[in-house]
Amino acid sequence: STVAYSPSIGSKPFEQRDVEKFKELTKNFYAISCREEEGANYISQVLDRKVTWVLDPTLLLDAIDYEKLAIKPKEKHYLLCYNCMINDSKMLYESQKLADKLGLELIEISIFNQNKLKYRHKVKTGIDIQEWLGYFKYADFIVCNAFHGCCFATIFKKQFFLFVRDDSDYRMQSITRGLGVSERLVPVENKQIPDSF
Repeated sequence: STVAYSPSIGSKPFEQRDVEKFKELTKNFYAISCREEEGANYISQVLDRKVTWVLDPTLLLDAIDYEKLAIKPKEKHYLLCYNCMINDSKMLYESQKLADKLGLELIEISIFNQNKLKYRHKVKTGIDIQEWLGYFKYADFIVCNAFHGCCFATIFKKQFFLFVRDDSDYRMQSITRGLGVSERLVPVENKQIPDSF
């Protein structure tokens, strides 16, 4: 039997032509689940069957499983900013402000190499998964705008803030609600880290 465990459908509903195709492609699946609550509810309606909200696969392992892979970075005492998919200048500004407040160096993981010159902090581009895990594991604090950034901050038991990218991205609300850390969510309409946390 075919099972779909924890797929994500993104943040936009299907076009009508895609609904019919989706129904056809999934008709022989024994079970279907989704990693976001809203996605599970939406797919349940589209398919007229039970779709379960489940954990992201990264959360099925313990920190020790990832620690075996993590490479310890040379830097110490840093705030890690994982700047994913969009170059979020407001998040970078808030990250620097928080790093200064905590007496930490700011290190950014992103594809935005130009931020080295623009913001004058370290930007790690082109790192592999072992290095990526290491930066998360050894961070003193994490600020990110990525679903999996939230997952790994939680796995490694780090204090963190998760910035919502845009109004249509319900994935951030879903993951923080599911993990019981909704107070760590920074909404798109007020991209500001609270003074007290």
